[in-house]
Amino acid sequence: MYGCFDTRVEWGAQMNAADGTYTPFRRVALVGAIANPNMGDEAILHENLRLIKRMFGENCIVYVFTKDASYTALHVQEQGVVPVDYLHRITKECLYDLGKICARHEELLAYEPGEGDDSDFEAIHDIMRSVDVLHIVGGGYLNGIWPDMLEEVHVLTLLAQRYGARVLATGIGVYPLNEDVANRVLDVVRACEVVDFRDGSMDELTKFIPNADLGDKVQMTTDDAVRFGMLAPNEWRPALPADIVHARNKRYAVVCLHNDPAIVDAGAAKEIICKVDAAMRDGVVEHAYLLAFEPGERGVYAAVLEGVEDAAERFSVISLVNMDPYVAWYLIAHAYVNLGTRYHQAAFSLAAGVPVFSIAIDQYYIYKLGTIHQTFGSSSYALAEDFEVAQLDAFMQDLPRLSAELRAAAPEVDTRWHRKLQVM
Repeated sequence: MYGCFDTRVEWGAQMNAADGTYTPFRRVALVGAIANPNMGDEAILHENLRLIKRMFGENCIVYVFTKDASYTALHVQEQGVVPVDYLHRITKECLYDLGKICARHEELLAYEPGEGDDSDFEAIHDIMRSVDVLHIVGGGYLNGIWPDMLEEVHVLTLLAQRYGARVLATGIGVYPLNEDVANRVLDVVRACEVVDFRDGSMDELTKFIPNADLGDKVQMTTDDAVRFGMLAPNEWRPALPADIVHARNKRYAVVCLHNDPAIVDAGAAKEIICKVDAAMRDGVVEHAYLLAFEPGERGVYAAVLEGVEDAAERFSVISLVNMDPYVAWYLIAHAYVNLGTRYHQAAFSLAAGVPVFSIAIDQYYIYKLGTIHQTFGSSSYALAEDFEVAQLDAFMQDLPRLSAELRAAAPEVDTRWHRKLQVM
């Protein structure tokens, strides 16, 4: 899809000394749920950039369509990576009003570069006219929950088609859909030469559009970041503070919780902390890290730790906001056990062979979490409203067996991952 090793000599190509072939120069546009900020989406961005750099080295320019160019520039300091937020500025100027966004996108599509005075429109056209590939990176954002993000992706696919760029999507999920957005999603999918789903949500699309025949362009593999961090230590070691590196000197648990009433007010968050506390007192683990994926989640941990004896010594609360996603991966992948509500906590844990019990805050999350658990043959998850403490008790008593089962499932997931790479 990217055409990474080409025997044709084209402008900007670099010769590979080993075999005499040429690595062509590529200009790529990436778009996704970037700079929300959310640690999982940042890990997806990092992983796709790593793969692109692996294919082309410095022989490429990657334009990252982000929600905040300053944030992305701060956290992705790589040569040839250019964060841009011209498109998302339109969304913000429209105050996320879908009707206004669509009207402005129509103006963007009708705009003739060089003949107007809209600097953002000029920049977007200049980028899309120059790129060879538009890559829609993974995540569960092309659905009825975030129609503004769907519209941003949709208008980029139309510009890519106008200027002749190839379009692909990897690791996407489109659950849940509704009648208002199903055809928009179908337009995006049809614009792609290849669509790689991370789950079975293609069925969601055909439920609304039964005649959506997409031929053989669609495949299902897994999340874009499922193998995040599983590379040479020199790739991720520089991103880790010393105290994080030394965390693995102890056997520890990791907890990741949303700031959501379904988990906090219903008592499940407190139950998780109580189980981790008991595990420490029984010697199963020696410490616990409580990770905040987004701003506002530190307050959840402060509330659930009230009344816990010696909490300051035995529980460490770490905000991942403005931290490299390798920090989250390292702590989760090297834990003895993980508990929480976050999708990428589950993905990193399962891929590393570490048992994780996931509690879904709503139907959207039970779909996401259920899919990634099922990918690894795990059934250790529950919807918050159905959660019972007995489920957590049984899970904690069965950790060695669960870990062995996850390791046994790893080769099949690895096969899926390599199918994803083949479409790139």
